[in-house]
Amino acid sequence: MDGERLKSNIFITGFSGSGKSTVSREVAGRLGWKLVELDEEIVRLAGKSIEAVFADDGEQGFRQVEAECLEAIAAGDGQVVSTGGGVVMDERNRITMGEKGLVVCLEARPETILRRLEGEALHSEDPVVRPMLDAEDPIARVHSLKAQRQAAYALADWTVHTDRLTPAGVAEEVVRGWETLSGRAADYAGDRDLAA
Repeated sequence: MDGERLKSNIFITGFSGSGKSTVSREVAGRLGWKLVELDEEIVRLAGKSIEAVFADDGEQGFRQVEAECLEAIAAGDGQVVSTGGGVVMDERNRITMGEKGLVVCLEARPETILRRLEGEALHSEDPVVRPMLDAEDPIARVHSLKAQRQAAYALADWTVHTDRLTPAGVAEEVVRGWETLSGRAADYAGDRDLAA
């Protein structure tokens, strides 16, 4: 892989509840990079909420706006981009992210995901609408959706299993992936050798 290319951006992917927003904030702070929330950019571009985009334009309309926003964001550098859970399903998005940065997938078991989403809904003053929580069998819905997306998630450059890690621990693994795949880890090892 081209180390220079990988230094420009980090795209955090994964299912809802995998910790993308929290971990992205932590990684951006550690690297001194800009944090970008793709969903917030979609709302800004569309001039309405994600729910309103879905209601007015359907999923296809939403995915079009999502792809346009992602492409615009990817033109920048030094960014940690927190993406939506379904962004990887569009090949255009996978190409955009792959060409403009390092793609990191945060993984979690369906049970962990459901527990986190329920906790978020319970404790947030302004909870995000999660249709899968309204399903007749939420855990089956998570299993089903996750299975549909798993092959696309697996195409990431680096994967971090988040079930047993704190957000800080996950962020550390993301940074380690960036260092390793961009050649920074070798630089650090060389620095240590010189210091010895």
